[in-house]
Amino acid sequence: MPKFILIIGPQAVGKMTVGQELAKMTGYKLFYNHMTIEMVRLIFDYDKKAYQRMNYNVWELLNLLVMSTICQRKNINVWR
Repeated sequence: MPKFILIIGPQAVGKMTVGQELAKMTGYKLFYNHMTIEMVRLIFDYDKKAYQRMNYNVWELLNLLVMSTICQRKNINVWR
């Protein structure tokens, strides 16, 4: 069984609903984009450019961490 599931799709198609059901079925923890939005919103006003930039940077960092972990487990060197 995989240890990480990434669900990708357009807005408002049910990704979070599917993720919630998968979390119930597998016992995995669900991490979804609203969690980063709320975290960044505590620091910046929602309509400010700094908020948008920070939210983008949080997602970029998370993507980097996830992809580097996957590559490390598959012995793929991404830090050349």
